[in-house]
Amino acid sequence: MIAWNIKALPSRKRTRWSGARASITWASGLALAASLGLVGCGNEEETRTLSPEQVGMTPDIAPVFDDGETQLYEVKLPVRLPVRKSTQTERQSGRQNRVDPYDRYPSVTPSDYEVQVTWVISNLDDQAHTVEVLLDPWNEFGRYWPGLQIVDAERGEVAPNLSGIDFYRELKAKSAGEASRLRGTFTFDDMTEVATDLATAMNIILQVPPPPPDDENAMGPETFVNHAFHVGNRTENTPLTKKYVPSVIAGLTGFDIGFRTTEPSNIALEFVVEIKEKDRDRDKVLDEGESMDEAFDEPRDYITVSAM
Repeated sequence: MIAWNIKALPSRKRTRWSGARASITWASGLALAASLGLVGCGNEEETRTLSPEQVGMTPDIAPVFDDGETQLYEVKLPVRLPVRKSTQTERQSGRQNRVDPYDRYPSVTPSDYEVQVTWVISNLDDQAHTVEVLLDPWNEFGRYWPGLQIVDAERGEVAPNLSGIDFYRELKAKSAGEASRLRGTFTFDDMTEVATDLATAMNIILQVPPPPPDDENAMGPETFVNHAFHVGNRTENTPLTKKYVPSVIAGLTGFDIGFRTTEPSNIALEFVVEIKEKDRDRDKVLDEGESMDEAFDEPRDYITVSAM
């Protein structure tokens, strides 16, 4: 775990999202198409494959954190899904049928559609790098922002909370060929789990109070939220947070995807999103050619347990 000195973070406190969203588009020749064999085609009438997207890091990018000892470099790209936004009638009806942790009943749920993300991350440097792959989910009520947790208040140390999907991998130097690339898929099940984890996090924030300042052993909401998002935990086998899983799960409307390193790097991430409509009668997924003006907007509200 990286521990940061809290004294070095006043500007981050004032503009907490601007640093986390520092990103650039990478125009690369990566062969993402070669990885699409990992993606199930499904029924063409029900599954829509979105255009490939990229996000990249170059050595001239500024660190999002620097305390003189530790530097962190991070890029993320916001991705809106073609999910039809709720109507005024749906919102009014939802408020009449409100269910925790939402201020109204969700207009979309995972029973309407599923999402899958196939990705390739490539090292374009002559040296190996360790990358932390990150994905933070959105729903119609807000986007998850991990932020920081206090590790040692007396010493002023903080550490990053987990993203919705968060894991480390080593990328060999580009001269290593295929070993310089990492390929994977966040499956339909994985992304439904992320949607469930976000709903659970919202419920935890609603129900779990901050720990008393004089009780070092008490668990605050950040402990439960990090447990829910941990990549090794699934809703069905996590008794610590099972009771906070809401009876209704809001569907994903988008996500922030990217990666983090501890040194300047030339790394590129390419990905393709599939969205599979499960209930076509509900008509919650936009057809190809329909304007994204009909989709949920990028959220302006942040869901977080950040200490700063």
